[in-house]
Amino acid sequence: MEQTERVSLISTLITLFLFIFKSIIAIISGSIAIKADAIHSLTDFISSLAVFAGLKISKRKSRTFPYGLHKVENLISLVISFFIFLAGYEIGKEVIFASLPKVKYLNLTLMVSLIAFLVSYFLSIYKIRTGTKTNSPSLIADGYHSRSDALSSLIVFIGLSGYLFGIQIEKIAAGMVIIFIVKSGYEILIDSLKVLLDASLDYETLNKIRKIIVEERRVGQIKTLLGRNSGRYRFIEADLTLNIREVEKAHHIVELLEQKIKKEIPYIDSIRIHYEPIKKKVLKYAVPLKSPEGEMSEHFGKAPYFALIHVDVDTNNIKKIETFQNPFVQKEKGKGIAVAEDLIERDVDFLILKKRFKGKGPEYVLADSSVEIIIMDKRNLNEVLEALKIRKYENIQEKIDEGS
Repeated sequence: MEQTERVSLISTLITLFLFIFKSIIAIISGSIAIKADAIHSLTDFISSLAVFAGLKISKRKSRTFPYGLHKVENLISLVISFFIFLAGYEIGKEVIFASLPKVKYLNLTLMVSLIAFLVSYFLSIYKIRTGTKTNSPSLIADGYHSRSDALSSLIVFIGLSGYLFGIQIEKIAAGMVIIFIVKSGYEILIDSLKVLLDASLDYETLNKIRKIIVEERRVGQIKTLLGRNSGRYRFIEADLTLNIREVEKAHHIVELLEQKIKKEIPYIDSIRIHYEPIKKKVLKYAVPLKSPEGEMSEHFGKAPYFALIHVDVDTNNIKKIETFQNPFVQKEKGKGIAVAEDLIERDVDFLILKKRFKGKGPEYVLADSSVEIIIMDKRNLNEVLEALKIRKYENIQEKIDEGS
């Protein structure tokens, strides 16, 4: 038996005991207030019983209900809200609008109402805390119902205490608590209806999910992010663009995102992330150079210069060639890793190398990015462009100088 079911079963037995106990005292004392309180405990018992049944049913899945019956909890919360309204009505009818006869065994009745208040109050705290911990809307609603039961017992205690001093304040206290009861019932009603009508997840939760996604540097854009509740569980849908062309690598990134979200956000039933590569208008090719004139370097981290070729995707024409000095060439250690990270920052799509990396550092950094490595043993940029079938400028040296 799960914790929620165990707490709900304990609650059902306690509220049944309270109903029987209050009913006996109401008959013995003749207190109409205790009688109203017993009626409230009866509604509390019925709602606790319904919650226990709902918690059992909500775990089931079938062909007819492949997404589960989680919303049974919200449906029960909706029913509980009406029980809370009924409890407020009964208190009003039996205490505010009725004449209050003389009470027998006043001390016994006071003691019973005080005990009933304490039991119901601590029971409500127990249910609300467990419901909050397990994200169970029906158990939270039932906890607030028990709190209204505790308040009705407190009304009885305050009202009957007035008899000791020859004053009747039972009706005034009842009126104040009815307002609180109706407010609690209204909040549960609205929350239940929102979930049953598939309202969006709260802003705080969605914003937390959004932050987790954008922290992944290979995510280009969040097109849509949707979420809804179903019982205690959450269902998330996202539509993203990724700076990745390889399907296998993109799938791996999505899996990592799902794991991070499930770790940070509790009670997620499922996450559906649809992704597609970013459709770029310009692709960038990086080439390590020995000199600004375009001679290709055999090294990566030690290359003194790099050429960055901007190519129009639609026409396959060069839009611009820029050369820049390697800012890390004088670095004693970690040149390759630093250059790899710099190229990623420059949003490079392809890296042209004469041979594969000797060190594993740069290769590891680039493997975890959207940069694709092309091995091409060429002498200069002209040969690289010919091999890539990119339409060149007539005077490529002039354009290299122009971009520098």
